[in-house]
Amino acid sequence: MVNNKYILCIDDDDDDCSLLREAIIKANTSFSVKSVKSGDEAIKFLVKSIETNDLPGLIVLDINMPGMDGQEALVRIQKLLALSYIPILFLSTNPSENDMLLAESRNVSVFTKPTSMKGYDDITQTIFKTLLKEY
Repeated sequence: MVNNKYILCIDDDDDDCSLLREAIIKANTSFSVKSVKSGDEAIKFLVKSIETNDLPGLIVLDINMPGMDGQEALVRIQKLLALSYIPILFLSTNPSENDMLLAESRNVSVFTKPTSMKGYDDITQTIFKTLLKEY
């Protein structure tokens, strides 16, 4: 079953995923957030999601992670054709010019990680208004 009612958070920082989860649930209780801590884990999770037809409605991807970083994970995720329609956004503490260029070339939104819950609430509003319009 396709379950577009969850968002996949790929981030090595548990606090950032928790804050995002809290903001998402506050904005739309029909959504949940699943999280993995690395690009490698994300690829495995998404391959299994394709096999079980349980795909996320959105992928939130940290850029700076140990191991496979967000840039490499983005390229690998977008090569999985079953995921080509799923919106992806970069969430980073300090996106570089290179990050911004890659995001633009791959049609990915970029947000700077907020320093407050209000910032996460603002990002969540943008997610539901622009990236997940149908919800």
